[in-house]
Amino acid sequence: MRIFALALISLLSGCALTTDYVDVSYGEARTQQTVPGASVTVVHVDAVDGRTDRRDRVSSKKNGFGTEMAPIISTTDVVAETGRAITAELAAKGFRIGPDGARLRVEVIKFYSDFRTGFWAGDAVAEITLNVQVLTRSGQIAYSRVFTSQGLEPNIQLMLGHNAQAALNDALRKVVPQLVDDPGLIAALMAQGGAAPYPSIQPTS
Repeated sequence: MRIFALALISLLSGCALTTDYVDVSYGEARTQQTVPGASVTVVHVDAVDGRTDRRDRVSSKKNGFGTEMAPIISTTDVVAETGRAITAELAAKGFRIGPDGARLRVEVIKFYSDFRTGFWAGDAVAEITLNVQVLTRSGQIAYSRVFTSQGLEPNIQLMLGHNAQAALNDALRKVVPQLVDDPGLIAALMAQGGAAPYPSIQPTS
C-alpha cells in the first residue's frame, strides 16, 4: 500500500511539472429583461489590466504535497473576456454599444484560482476583483465601486488546469451579473450616456 501511495504521488508530481492551458469563457449573455430608457443610452466598455502580479497565469498546479508547481495559463485574454461579457450583458439590457456615450472603465485587479487541500479531496477556489468606474465627459469619476466574486469547483482529486478553469468560469459568471444589475451603475450610465464624444483616457497597468 505504501509503495502504491508513493507511486501515485510521484505520478501526480510529474503531471504538475507541465504547463496547463485553459479556456476561460463567460459564455452567452444571461440577461432576460431590458432596462427602460436604455435604448437611448450609449455605453462604451473599456476593460484594462490592473493586476500587479501573476499576470502571466490564472493559476498554478500543485503536487500531492500541496507545493505550487507549473503555471496554468489561459488561452483567452481574461481582461478582454471580462469586457466582452459586460458589453454583452449591457447590450442584452437594451443599452446601445458605441464609442460616444457613457465610458465604463473596468479594471481587473485580480483574476486567479488557487487550490485548497483537504483530507480526502480539495477545492479549486477562484477570485475575481473588478474596480469599476463610470466617467463623465470631462474624465471625472461619476461612479465607483469594487466588485468581487468567488468561484468554486469542489471535491477535486487533481490540482490541475481543468479544475481551475471551472472555478474561474464560475467566478466570472457571478461577478458580471453583480456589476450589470447594480442600480447605482445603471443610473450612472444613463445619466452620462449621450452622443457627445469623451476625451481620451489612458488605461493604467
